Amino acid sequence: MFAMFATLMLELVMFVPAMAYAETPRDSYQVAQDKYQTYTNRVEDAKKTYQDSRESFLDAKDRFNDVRSRENIVTLKQSTKDYLNHTIDYTMRRLESLKIRAEIAEENGYAPFTASENVQGYIDDLEDLRDDVAAAETREDFQAVI
Repeated sequence: MFAMFATLMLELVMFVPAMAYAETPRDSYQVAQDKYQTYTNRVEDAKKTYQDSRESFLDAKDRFNDVRSRENIVTLKQSTKDYLNHTIDYTMRRLESLKIRAEIAEENGYAPFTASENVQGYIDDLEDLRDDVAAAETREDFQAVI
C-alpha cells in the first residue's frame, strides 16, 4: 500500500508542473493575437510610407509634365523608384500579416492546405523585384517592374 502511494505521489510530482505550465487555448490565442497585432502595426507604418511616396511621385510627375528639365527627369526617376520600393514594402507587410493568419489556421487544423507556403512564395517574388527597381532607368524598365 505504501509503495503504491509513493508511486502515485512520484507520478503526480512529475506531471503536475507540466500541467501547470501547459498553454491554455486562451494563452495560445493571446500569443497569436499579439504576433498578428505586431504585423498589423508594421502594415500601418508601411501604408503611411507608401502614401507619402505616392504623393511625392505624383508631385514629381506633375513637375515633369510642366517643365521637362534634366533635374525633373532625375527627380521623377528617383520618386518612381521610391514609390515602387514602398509599394513592394507595403504589399510584403500585408502578405506577412496574411501569412501569420494562415499559420495560425494551419496550427489549429483549420486550413485545408499550407497557404503560408503560397504566401511566402509571393513574398519571395516581391523581394526579387527590388533588384529590378534598382536597375530601372527607362520608362520601359519601370513598366516591366509594374
